[in-house]
Amino acid sequence: MVRRVAPYGLLCILTLLYITRERKPKRLKYSQMRREEAWMGRYHAPSPPRTTIHTLVNKVFAKPTVWTLPHSVMGQEDYSDISFYQGDIDWQRMRTKASKVIIRAGQNLWTDIKFVWNWIEARKKGFARSTYWFYDGRISPGTQAAKWVSLVKDDRPELDMVLDWERSYNGAYEGLRNVVAMMQEVERLLPGYEVTLYTNYYFFTENSNPIYNAAQYAYLAKRKLYIAFYGAVEKILIPKPWTKPYRWQWGTPVWGLEWGVESKEIDMNKDMESDGDPTPLPDPEPIGETMQYKFIVGTNERTDPVVTNNLTGRFYAVGEVVEVVSISGVIGSDRWMKLDNGNYAALVYNGTTRAELVTPLPPADEIRLRLSIPITATINGRDYVKTIEIDTVLDAVE
Repeated sequence: MVRRVAPYGLLCILTLLYITRERKPKRLKYSQMRREEAWMGRYHAPSPPRTTIHTLVNKVFAKPTVWTLPHSVMGQEDYSDISFYQGDIDWQRMRTKASKVIIRAGQNLWTDIKFVWNWIEARKKGFARSTYWFYDGRISPGTQAAKWVSLVKDDRPELDMVLDWERSYNGAYEGLRNVVAMMQEVERLLPGYEVTLYTNYYFFTENSNPIYNAAQYAYLAKRKLYIAFYGAVEKILIPKPWTKPYRWQWGTPVWGLEWGVESKEIDMNKDMESDGDPTPLPDPEPIGETMQYKFIVGTNERTDPVVTNNLTGRFYAVGEVVEVVSISGVIGSDRWMKLDNGNYAALVYNGTTRAELVTPLPPADEIRLRLSIPITATINGRDYVKTIEIDTVLDAVE
């Protein structure tokens, strides 16, 4: 019988190394994030439709349009909507898949824990961005609208604002009247934007009808519909007052890892029509040598300090000109863009601040003349004094 002796000394050494190892901060996995927060499409899973007073009215007065998917739509670009549920995102990889993205801003009074990072990174990678807010009937429409707008007013989306309506919490502000009130308030607070409604046929018709919500239907008829429909494409049901969708969320395939996110599932969307969406901004050209710039603060009053390489931590007034020397390519998280006139501009807070080229930096051998000449004169028995200041650069003789 062969007796095995455990390498006791080696075991002690390995145990000591394990105990004294350097521990890295534990990163939050996407599966551990705040699951009490909802994400787009979470409540649109296939289920038998409920019968409500609204569905009964809709059956008589608002039969759906059975929309036939145009063949051309299948060739449209797929692009995703994302939230905290996708965890950390490899934006460079996602950019190889799509030029657009829809980013969750929040719900109730919560800001999506990934929104700020996702919003900045998507812009830096050249995405045309849309943002959505998950409507929550436990909080007033006006309060939710103000919160949402506060997150994007200084860095506005290139595409639309989307209100996601897909669940009732039995709160004090449920129903289409409150949903439309929030859409209208967002449009008031953010002039120039129309809010798109995201929903699906069954939820919308279970919670609204064209008689009780006549005013809201009239408003929505002039707005775009973003439809969630995961069934057979030849039977896409479009609720009144619309006859066709603007955008279609067609499913949640297991493309997540391929698209650069941590979750296996990721929502996919297609545009149903060409709507003149702006082309994503190209990567900026390199600046080259260091130059001198000035900032001209735009028409919107600043509520937070500008942060740049050489200029930090203070507030600026409207119209104030600020000289900045030795800026070479980057301001905070924003990159420089070359303008048509040959100058450079930084895309800061949606263009409310711009940077214009002043002059190249002076040569190292520049000779500057500074003189202070006091002049005294007596006129009619009264003394007068004046100091003349001269500050100039001497011209070199070739």
